[in-house]
Amino acid sequence: YEGDANRDGAFDSSDLAAVFAVGKYDLDVDAGWSDGDWTGDVRFNSADLIAAMQTGAYEKSQAAAQVPEPSTGITTLIGLMAVHFHRRRERSTR
Repeated sequence: YEGDANRDGAFDSSDLAAVFAVGKYDLDVDAGWSDGDWTGDVRFNSADLIAAMQTGAYEKSQAAAQVPEPSTGITTLIGLMAVHFHRRRERSTR
């Protein structure tokens, strides 16, 4: 993602803190990906922040990882019911 300065697969506040800590924002000095240059112009400026925010990825991947799919619970319930009925049938045939 644009904005993922530390390349951990998520664009979040730790990335913004890291690039601002480097201290190259809006200065006429070369910057790389981990310094905040996400547009490839070798500068860290507002264009990089805009490009990163326009992806819509800011703190999205973490929220998605924390919310389980609704179908997961249903599948688990069906599986548990199947095991229960299978065991019940085995007991009744003995």
